[in-house]
Amino acid sequence: MFGYVRADKMEMKVKDYYKYRAYYCGLCNVLGERGGIISRFTLNFDMTFLAILLTALYEEKSDRKEIRCAVHPVEKKVILTNRFSEYCADMNIALAYYNMLDDCEDDGGIKNKAQAAIFKKKFFRIKNLYKDKLDNIENHLNELAGIENESKNKVNKCVEGDMSRDEIYLEIDRASGCFGRLCGELFVYKKDEWEDILRNMGFYLGKFIYIMDAYEDLPKDIDKNNYNPLKKLCEYKDFEEICTDMLNMMMAQCSRYFERLPIIEDVDILRNILYSGVWNKKNEINKGRTGKEKNESI
Repeated sequence: MFGYVRADKMEMKVKDYYKYRAYYCGLCNVLGERGGIISRFTLNFDMTFLAILLTALYEEKSDRKEIRCAVHPVEKKVILTNRFSEYCADMNIALAYYNMLDDCEDDGGIKNKAQAAIFKKKFFRIKNLYKDKLDNIENHLNELAGIENESKNKVNKCVEGDMSRDEIYLEIDRASGCFGRLCGELFVYKKDEWEDILRNMGFYLGKFIYIMDAYEDLPKDIDKNNYNPLKKLCEYKDFEEICTDMLNMMMAQCSRYFERLPIIEDVDILRNILYSGVWNKKNEINKGRTGKEKNESI
């Protein structure tokens, strides 16, 4: 579900892009150190954003190194790392493990079970470090699973027109809000004067991610009859406009809280992601669907 909070390279200054890549590669390197090489394959852009955000907010000094990695063995890569890289790497591994457990429950399969088994030891090391935080995240995941199962049964029993718009919006808000609270937990590194702002910022960004993920998966979920909170909404002619409005509202609120943080360093990178980069995926999805429709009409 993660991977939507990415930078817009075309709108970035060159120096900002290279610094962003240094944070990204730094997080990848820390993932390898704390979880082994296989953990690097779980790296996502969202955790890179969080690492930069926390580094800028707490004015943390980063270690700068030049390294070679397995992916780029010839050319040395500049990496930036600090304690927030370690925190985000641990959260990245924990979320990957939860996702693997979910895949095991949904699909089973030897591959899913083998992946979960590999990450199990890594996960429990992290759980010992962040027990309360991961307990809260697990509670949100369990709540979300309950909401999705309840909503799936409700939606599947409905025929076209049985659910009002208000009922559909309520279903979307319940599910996305649960994921938002999960992301809010991730954003809070410690209990201090910034806790409420970070939690609210993460909450609205999490709602955005959940709705965006549902929007991307909608054709597949309709085809496979999987749960998707947007399935009933897509029956309306103004579906695209509604989705865009919801996503805009979530990012407007997220950005409002972001602007309350006293961030100076790397603020241009963070604004690039929040005001431009997060929309890249939606543009890609829309272009892909438009192209598919044209191909099917030929």
